Amino acid sequence: MPPIERIWPFVQRELDRVGGDPGCLPLPVRTAWLAASAQGHIDSGGFRSFFEAGFPGDPPYFVFVEAYRRIGAGEAAACLEKAAGLFPFRNPHKYRNWRARWLSSLEEGHPFFLIDELARGNRDVWKSLWKYIEAHKEYFKA
Repeated sequence: MPPIERIWPFVQRELDRVGGDPGCLPLPVRTAWLAASAQGHIDSGGFRSFFEAGFPGDPPYFVFVEAYRRIGAGEAAACLEKAAGLFPFRNPHKYRNWRARWLSSLEEGHPFFLIDELARGNRDVWKSLWKYIEAHKEYFKA
């Protein structure tokens, strides 16, 4: 079983315990939730999946970027930051329908897709996340 799958039930229980608001989780648990949630979407369907998803509380995308940086996944953070910066309107995290419409309008060759290819399947994110969890293991006790 991959390491993240061993602690994911704990992270989800903690999220439920705080009423589904990741902002109320202790920073290491919140960081793990943000990074794993983001990368799970990206690995399964690219940035389209990530940006079309809704996350509890509709957090701004920079919180995911910061989570990647905290775990030491700087390349993934840069890709996500660049992709989020391509939206032609402010605060895209707040406008799910607008995001979906804009994403549907993109043509092949758009920079969004080039960045997406770099981010998808980035095994370094999972390795960095596990190192981060190990370094903060006192927060991940069931």
